[in-house]
Amino acid sequence: MQQKHLPLTKLRRSLNGDSLDVREKEELKDFVNLLDNVCSCFAPHERLTSARYLLIDCVCRKYELEE
Repeated sequence: MQQKHLPLTKLRRSLNGDSLDVREKEELKDFVNLLDNVCSCFAPHERLTSARYLLIDCVCRKYELEE
């Protein structure tokens, strides 16, 4: 749980604006990757409400990050 807290906090702070410069985008990508490493996968019926979907999949799509 502690491993998840730091990337979540940093990720949420990074999402304050709509556009990101190159440095911010790289930092966001690092936070997403950290979170991706500690988040578990969910069953299909749970996926759309999971933190993984909201903070990894949606963020990658919005900011055009590679997953």
